[in-house]
Amino acid sequence: MAQNIPPTDIRAPVFAALFIVSQLLFPSPTRADSPDEPASVNISQAWIRLVPPVARTTAAYGTLQNTGNSDLTLISVSSGLAEFTEMHATLEDHGMMKMRLQEQLSLPAQGELKFAPGGLHIMMKGLKQPLIPGQKVPLDFYFLGGGHITQLFEVSANGPAIQTMP
Repeated sequence: MAQNIPPTDIRAPVFAALFIVSQLLFPSPTRADSPDEPASVNISQAWIRLVPPVARTTAAYGTLQNTGNSDLTLISVSSGLAEFTEMHATLEDHGMMKMRLQEQLSLPAQGELKFAPGGLHIMMKGLKQPLIPGQKVPLDFYFLGGGHITQLFEVSANGPAIQTMP
């Protein structure tokens, strides 16, 4: 009597092997070896707005400074804290404030890009956990050409404390 033995599905191991080989042959660029020089990007005043524990949306702010000699294009920001993250601009339209999705943003050589309340901001939707004051959250910034940097943002009700000289 012949037995019906199901064929072995070899697709998963084959795809895993192909993935490993592709990562060895074509590694993802890191901060140090990116073609778009993200190592020349510094982020300051990095903070996430504290929201009530039931809130599912917040915004992140900070200033990106490009100390390099090449213009950069920021194409996305992500965080494990939120289901998805988008770059938005706040605009006034006939007396109404509206948010507009930004697919990419320019960061000129020797220039800066400010994410601030009432202007450009990083919208974090679908928060996976309540925020805690002082909590440090990594955000990943991705640049056209494969560059990537990660920066810790601090959860705060009013933004970063500004140091003043006595």
